[in-house]
Amino acid sequence: MSVPESLASLRVEPPIAAPVAAPARKDRRRAGPKSRWRRRSRFVALILCDQLALLSAVVGASLTLEWFFPGRPWPDWTRLLAVLAPAELLTFATHDLYRALSGDPGAELRRITLASCTLFGLPLLVSLIDGRLGTWSGALLATWFLCLFLVPTLRSIARHLRSYVPWMRQRVLVLGDGAEGRSICYWLRQRSELGLVPIGPLGDSFSLEDVKKLAHEQGALHLVLTPSASPDLARRLSASPNGFEHVTIVPSLAAFAPAHADRRAIGSTWGVSFSPPLADPWTQGLKRAIDLALGVPLFLAALPVLCVLALCIKVVSPGPALFRHRRIGRGGREFDVFKLRSMCPDAKERLERHLAQDPEARREWQRHYKLENDPRLLPGIGPLLRKTSLDELPQLLNVLRGEMSLVGPRPLPPYQIEALPRDFGERRHRVRPGLTGLWQVSERANGDMEALVQLDDTYLHNWSIWLDLGILARTGWAVLSGRGAV
Repeated sequence: MSVPESLASLRVEPPIAAPVAAPARKDRRRAGPKSRWRRRSRFVALILCDQLALLSAVVGASLTLEWFFPGRPWPDWTRLLAVLAPAELLTFATHDLYRALSGDPGAELRRITLASCTLFGLPLLVSLIDGRLGTWSGALLATWFLCLFLVPTLRSIARHLRSYVPWMRQRVLVLGDGAEGRSICYWLRQRSELGLVPIGPLGDSFSLEDVKKLAHEQGALHLVLTPSASPDLARRLSASPNGFEHVTIVPSLAAFAPAHADRRAIGSTWGVSFSPPLADPWTQGLKRAIDLALGVPLFLAALPVLCVLALCIKVVSPGPALFRHRRIGRGGREFDVFKLRSMCPDAKERLERHLAQDPEARREWQRHYKLENDPRLLPGIGPLLRKTSLDELPQLLNVLRGEMSLVGPRPLPPYQIEALPRDFGERRHRVRPGLTGLWQVSERANGDMEALVQLDDTYLHNWSIWLDLGILARTGWAVLSGRGAV
């Protein structure tokens, strides 16, 4: 679990005070079994999601093949499912896909892909070699393709639903009220879909007995030890977990290493080793190839929608339906982003009048650079474009031109860049800004500039192709739900 430098100044809740009394006997007796039931329920939920995804993939593949290639002797889907269902459970378990804590969507997507390759790769190879298996290769290939989409999709939906079910949330005790402990608690609170509720950060006033009592009272089976925790207490808890089923230790300097860093032995001690992926020309080329491979069909599919929306804008308001807005891109160079016009022609004058008359709106603008009740929006079509983010569809053209990427930090205008810390702006300019990104799928308009700094730093610190694919998968849900959009 990495902690970027910019998280040290986050505004978080104050550390929890040490308990002064032991929990009641009834609570002590029931807390353990209840928390274990929560863990087992999530374990069972993940298995059911994966099995449902496999069932849907097998049935979907069978129906698709029958539709496009009627008359061929395709394998019976019940036989195919009987072979793959237990194999999927075993393969996914060996690829660590049922772990208690999983806070990295990119890493999970990578494990799902590798597990699916293991699950389908060998049977597919055998079916291609052995001619007697005939059409099994086509059925396996179609099922494989659908599984790669359905498994992460159903898991994501299940996690979002789980965040609304109190008894399925799992409590995590965070020991150490320094910058690392505060940032971890902040991150867990922001990622409610993980179903992890942080208890803490706990300061030095907690003794070992206090920690054990609080964990028992809250039903916490997981412990996070940060560098600011008491060394003696951390040593005792790491040597003897005292009832915790999962312990995460955040080393002092290794806390600033990215999530993809490897643990390496160095003499009698150990450290973490990593290579900056954004500096590698190969990964940059791969990222650009993905932008083109997905951007071209997305742009062609969006053209009819853009034409309809542009016509609606022209009916409501005179003037061009498409406009350009100056933003800062890779290397600090300025470029124009393309957007559908969602505002009135006199938007600037309307904004100035509104901010002058409403102090609360002025404070909201200074914090978010957006307004929940924006007087500049066109009637009818304006709020729709903002709520669904359809006004940003023309930025697919910026992606094809190489000025933007499908995934990256949010493109900001010059006046917002000037308000950010200089070193953060320099880190941001190493990559192309994105049509979508970690900020868009996590916060959108709900987050202020402080949240943007934190999430952009997290993205830059832990970037990988898998993280990009995970963000793309989450973008559809964020747009459809309209959460936080203005």
